[in-house]
Amino acid sequence: MNSSLKAVAAVVIGSCLVTVVACGSSTPDPNGSDSNLSASGGASGTSGMPGSSGDFGSSGMASGGTSGASGGPACAAQEAAASLTKRPVDIVFVIDNSGSMSGEITETQNQVSTNFAALIEASKIDYRVIMVTRHGQNSAQSVCISQPLSGTTCMPVPAQPVETARFFQHSIEIASTDAWCRMLTSFSTADEFNLHPTGWGSLLRPTSFKVFVTISDDHISSSCNVGGANKTFNDGNNAAGATTAADAFDAELLALSPAQFGTAAKRNYLVHAIAGFNWFDLADKTKAYPPTAPIATTKCGTDSVNPGYGHQAIAIKTGGLRFPSCQPNYTTIFKAMAAGIIDGAKVACEFPVPADPAGQTLDLSTVVPHYTPGAGGAGTDFGQVPSAAACAANKFYIEASTIKLCPATCDTVQADPKAAIKVLFGCAPKGAN
Repeated sequence: MNSSLKAVAAVVIGSCLVTVVACGSSTPDPNGSDSNLSASGGASGTSGMPGSSGDFGSSGMASGGTSGASGGPACAAQEAAASLTKRPVDIVFVIDNSGSMSGEITETQNQVSTNFAALIEASKIDYRVIMVTRHGQNSAQSVCISQPLSGTTCMPVPAQPVETARFFQHSIEIASTDAWCRMLTSFSTADEFNLHPTGWGSLLRPTSFKVFVTISDDHISSSCNVGGANKTFNDGNNAAGATTAADAFDAELLALSPAQFGTAAKRNYLVHAIAGFNWFDLADKTKAYPPTAPIATTKCGTDSVNPGYGHQAIAIKTGGLRFPSCQPNYTTIFKAMAAGIIDGAKVACEFPVPADPAGQTLDLSTVVPHYTPGAGGAGTDFGQVPSAAACAANKFYIEASTIKLCPATCDTVQADPKAAIKVLFGCAPKGAN
């Protein structure tokens, strides 16, 4: 990904369109998408199950018909276009508070509320920033995030973090080499101010994608009690040891909360790392180290303690980016990370069932989402299953008045940034059995 200022300024979020075929009034569902809906008219009735072609008047969508889905008066078919929304993103910064980190902390404080959060805010993605690091003065290698992201100017630094709807700080000390242990153990334990008595995990949203940003100039070497068992993470200051340690940490994080972090088959998180390596072997130093690049083995600058083998390895494993911690200015770094988060945000694979039209009841059994690939070609009708437990490829289910694409179906749609979905359905008179 090109992370230069020019490229980042030109970031454009692609959108996926959903065409909802509604019966009756064009008034948007008050419980549905916040996108603007616009009716495009239509006079077709429904007779039984909508046809597989996804077009009005095709096998099952009777043009000008007089019978509804259950034998009652037909409802007029209309189209309303709405954008599928991007999934929320929870961004968790884990920052080393050791004595050599003053420069890195200064640059992070300078960038988070401006180049980083401002770019994500402008993208309209629903995000929140969670700091897992000690709050306080930079002179003590502690972190104070200022307005507009937080509720303080940090002049002076307040006694405890001032949180907002977008910003939270779980204040604990991260030592030089124990970032992974502290991440795991503080997930469900209180911060020093007891702002989050059940841990920083309580700040995560179950529907969000999780992006970790680890910032350290040292390696990984620590032991801790996780789930009643002692765990040791040590990257051994070499690439092979780092890969083994990253595998172990990944397994523990996934086991900590599969609902939040996903599974080994489908992770719901990635890690970007700002670490102590030198990128002299990367020709274009305005770019991040991509996940495909090998672990860098040379430390950067005189302040860096270690190339950060473990931090690099977990970024590689999860598909994240890597940046050298000794850069004098983090503008490029934070803009590149923001652009990566914006570009990588996936659409949500669920959308509301339209409201019942006047005098009619939407027949849920007739719902057929028709997917048309953004590149053109034959479309696909997604079939309905009774619940998530019955999911399979090209299937969906309806739960709590929400159309939910099955995981494999969701993967298909999310991989196609220009996908279009037309939802067809029939309806019956009010009170029909």
